[in-house]
Amino acid sequence: AAYKSCDASGDGRIEKKEFLFFFHYLVYYNNLWSLFSTIDEDGDRRLTRDEFVNAAKVIDLKKDPNEIFAIIDTDKSGMVLFEDVCNYLAKSKSDIGLYDEEDKIIEEKLRKLSKEKEEAKT
Repeated sequence: AAYKSCDASGDGRIEKKEFLFFFHYLVYYNNLWSLFSTIDEDGDRRLTRDEFVNAAKVIDLKKDPNEIFAIIDTDKSGMVLFEDVCNYLAKSKSDIGLYDEEDKIIEEKLRKLSKEKEEAKT
């Protein structure tokens, strides 16, 4: 996804003038992956509606998480992939993933929620 995002010329190569953007996108997508993988409770690299809605409570989205999920789930499979989430965040110009202090707090809350769910299973 980072590669596609910075290949402005569309020629399939990262040129010197695109490299700085590529580096920034790598960092950005790495930050998003960290959040995504924390939300992905079963580790299947997909988010179910339940996983997404539960995480949305922690992230404190301003919109209804079910509506957002429906927008992201373009194939209506009931699952969204990392690329789907990245595309939505880019289109909505979200600041999630810029990995500022707020993202660090969100990630910690998500990890705590995941740990609590694991402890409740035992």
